Amino acid sequence: MPEYLAPGVFIEEVPPRLRAIEGVSTSTVGFIGAASRGPRAGFDPFTRPFAGGFSVTLDPTPVFVSSYAEYTRLFGQPPANPDTDGFLGHAVQGFFANGGKRCFVCRVTSGATAARVRVDHGIRLRLTAQPRAGDRWIFLNSLRGLGVGANPDIQFRRVTDDSVAHALDLDSVDANRAAVRVTAAGGLTAIEAADLDPTLVYATPAGAATTADAGPRFVARTEGDWGNRLYVKIAAGDRPPVGVTAPAAASQIVQVSSTGGLYVGAIVEVRTAAAVSVLTVDEILPGRQVRLSAAVTVAPNDTVQVLELEVELQDRDSGATETFRGLSWNDLNQPGVRSRHYATVINAQSRLAWVQPPWAGLGGGETATLANMPATTHGAYQAFDDAAGSNGALPGAVDVVGVDGGPGARTGLASLQDEDEISIVAAPGYTDAGVQTGIIAQCERLRYRFGVLDGERDPAGGAVTSIIAHRNVYDSSYAAYYTPWLELKVGDTLYTLPPSGHVAGVYARTDRERGVWKAPANEVVQAITGLHVDITTPEQELLNPRGIDVIRRFEGRGIRVWGGRTLSSDPSVKYVNVRRFLIFLEASLDRGTQWVVFEPNDFRTWGRVVSSVSAFLHTQWRDGGLFGRRPEDAYFVRCDESTMTADDVQNGRLICDVGVAINRPAEFVIFRIEQITGFGNQ
Repeated sequence: MPEYLAPGVFIEEVPPRLRAIEGVSTSTVGFIGAASRGPRAGFDPFTRPFAGGFSVTLDPTPVFVSSYAEYTRLFGQPPANPDTDGFLGHAVQGFFANGGKRCFVCRVTSGATAARVRVDHGIRLRLTAQPRAGDRWIFLNSLRGLGVGANPDIQFRRVTDDSVAHALDLDSVDANRAAVRVTAAGGLTAIEAADLDPTLVYATPAGAATTADAGPRFVARTEGDWGNRLYVKIAAGDRPPVGVTAPAAASQIVQVSSTGGLYVGAIVEVRTAAAVSVLTVDEILPGRQVRLSAAVTVAPNDTVQVLELEVELQDRDSGATETFRGLSWNDLNQPGVRSRHYATVINAQSRLAWVQPPWAGLGGGETATLANMPATTHGAYQAFDDAAGSNGALPGAVDVVGVDGGPGARTGLASLQDEDEISIVAAPGYTDAGVQTGIIAQCERLRYRFGVLDGERDPAGGAVTSIIAHRNVYDSSYAAYYTPWLELKVGDTLYTLPPSGHVAGVYARTDRERGVWKAPANEVVQAITGLHVDITTPEQELLNPRGIDVIRRFEGRGIRVWGGRTLSSDPSVKYVNVRRFLIFLEASLDRGTQWVVFEPNDFRTWGRVVSSVSAFLHTQWRDGGLFGRRPEDAYFVRCDESTMTADDVQNGRLICDVGVAINRPAEFVIFRIEQITGFGNQ
C-alpha cells in the first residue's frame, strides 16, 4: 500500500478488472519414431568422469521443428524403405503438407552407434604454395616449432606412407610471411621441387615428437551411419605476429607494438635470433606490455605470435562444412581461454560433431605445448573411422515407450511430457498395443493432449472384424483411431504410409482455418495418391459406431477423413472436436487464471474471475464454438457464495463453476422429402 507523507500529486497504476485469457495452441504435435540421424534422448557421446574443468551441455530433446526442410536438416531424408527404417520422416512430411506448422520430434533408436575418431598430437605443417626448381623460400601455413641452426631443420614426409621425402637445413625464417629459407647448399633441385607438391607431402620440424591417437576424440553429433562420411581437419591458425618494441633481458614483461590480438591464457611463440620459445600470456599490462609465463631475452624486431588452431568439419554426405578459427588448446581454467578453447566452441556451435579433450576422461595432460597440440594425420582431412556409425535395428515398442528416469533422464515417449506445448501425440506406424496404450495413458495423465492412433496396415485377412478387434483394446476420449493406411507414389516407388502424420496435419489445418471446435472430418488428405484399402459404406457402418474413423475416396471429391469419433464409450465425449475443445478450454483457463493464486479469496477476486472467464467464453461463442442463440444459452460462469462454503474459503479453495454448450458435428444429415401433387398445396 503506498505511503503519502508529504503534500503532492501522486500517480498510481491500477490493475485492470478484466484479465484477458488467451487461447492456447491446439495443433503442436509430438512425433516419435526412427530417423537416420538427429538428437536422441539418452545419447551421451563422452567418456566420463570429466576432469580439468571440462563440461558439456547435451543437445535438448525432443527437438522443435517448424518446417519439413528443417526436419530433413536435423533428422535426414525419409528412408527409401520405411518398412524397415521407420515412417517418422514420411509422417512429418505429410503433417506439414496437410497444414501443420509446429511439431516436436523425438527420435528413438535400437542399437545405433555414432562414428568417432581420435586424432593425433604433434606439429603438422602444410605447404601453401608449390615451390619451383631453384627456390630457396618455402611457404607454410605456420612456422611453429621451426628454428634456425639445427641440422636438419625441417622434414617433408610423404602422405602415402609417412616416409621422409626431404630433410632440409634452414638459414632464416620470415614470420610475417610464414616462410622459411633453405640453405644455399641445400637449395631445391628440379626433382625435389616437383616432389614438394602440397597435396603429396606435409612438413614437420626435424626431431619434433608426434604421438598417434593421443589427441582429442571427435564423435558424430548423433548416432547413425551418416557419421561415416564425416571428416575433420586440424591446422595451425596463427595470428599475425607483433613486433617487440623495447629490449628486455631475462624478463617476463615484454613490450610489443600492439596487444590487441593478445589475451590472458593465449599460447604465444616468442621468436628471437637466438631461440624460439613457446609461452603463455599471464597478464595484459598498460603501455602495450604483456607478462609471459617465463622470462625471455628479446630485442626490437623480435616477434610475439599467438598460436591457435583451425578446425574444419566436413559432412561429405550432405556437403555441409563447418570451420572454426581462433581456437586455443590451453588449459580451460586459464582466464580468457574457456570461450576460445576448441572443445567449448565446437561443442556449442557444431551441428556435425562433439569433441572431448584428451585430459577430460581420456588420460593425458592439459598444459599446452607444441607436443600435445591436436593434429590430424598429415595435417589433412581425417575420416571418422575409428568406430563406424550405424542406424541399428528398427526400434521396437520398448524403445518407443522409453523410460521415465526423471527430469533430464527420460527417453522415448516419456520424454514428450517435458514439452508443455505439445497438444497432439503420434507414433507413426506403431500399432503395437503397448505403444498405443502408452500414448493414451500419457494424454489422460497430462489431460491437455490428444492421441492419434494408426490402425493396422494389413488386418488379418483384411476383415472388418480384425479392425474392430484391434480397436477394442482401448476405451478413451483422449485418442482417435484411423484406418486404412495411405499410399504415395513417387516415380516408380509406391510407399504405404500410416495415416497419423497426415491426419495430425488435417487437425492443425482445421484448427487454424475454422477452430478447434470444428470436427477434423470431411477434410481432404493432401500429399497422397491413394489408399491401401478402399472401405465401403456398408463396412463403415460397422466401424463408425465403434469409434473407428475411416479415410475414404469419393468420386470427384478426393480422399477425405470421413470420421470424427474418439475411442470413448461415453456419449458425452464421443466426438473428437468435443474432447479437443474441452482440452482447449481447460488448458486456456488453467494458464490464463494463474494470477488468481494467492489473491484474497473475497467477492472482489470472485468478480474479476467471473469477468475474465465470461469474456473468454463469449469470444468462443461468437466464433461459433458454443451452441446457443444467446450467450446465456451457450455458457454460464458462477463464482460466489453459491459455489463455495465457509469451509472452502477458510481452506483457501476458490471454486468457480463453468458450464458450456459445445457444438456437436452434424454427423448424420437427414433430408425428409414429401411428395406433393401440385394442386391445393400452395
